[in-house]
Amino acid sequence: MSRNNSGVTLIELLVVIGIISILVVALGFSFEGWMGKYRIESQTKDIFADIMDARSRTMTRHRAHFIILGSNQYTIREDLDPWPDGDGVLTAADNTRPSGYSEPIPWMLKNIADYTLSIVTTGLSFPQTVTVDKRGFMSPEIDFRVVSTRDPDYDCVKISRVRVRMGKYNGTICEDR
Repeated sequence: MSRNNSGVTLIELLVVIGIISILVVALGFSFEGWMGKYRIESQTKDIFADIMDARSRTMTRHRAHFIILGSNQYTIREDLDPWPDGDGVLTAADNTRPSGYSEPIPWMLKNIADYTLSIVTTGLSFPQTVTVDKRGFMSPEIDFRVVSTRDPDYDCVKISRVRVRMGKYNGTICEDR
């Protein structure tokens, strides 16, 4: 006689539930670590994009821009005083709208969520102002990073006179990627 076993036993069901539980826990920890790295890389890419945008606006509008780096925020300002071409110097008058200027005041303040910045370049400290002149040249040259205990692929930005690059901090310098 043959029996028709069409169901599952309680032991088989518990084994399958146990395996699925272990996989969910393991993938949950992996996902959490991946999201931490992603947030740092995303913050680094946002800073990089904002600096590149300021450099691009500098060359199209023929007005200097200033990138003021702080330990947990950065500000980008456009040189509006004297109108229309500015004088290449950051002043309080750059925050006021000149007559004939229809756009919003061209400055931006961004807080860095959950992280801080650290300057890698020796001899420099916060706050630090990077000036982008009318031709797109930047000074001073500076390397800074988003501080974290994670190990993302990109966590620092290098600003040289003619170029902005993202990289990975190796403990002493920001290496290009």
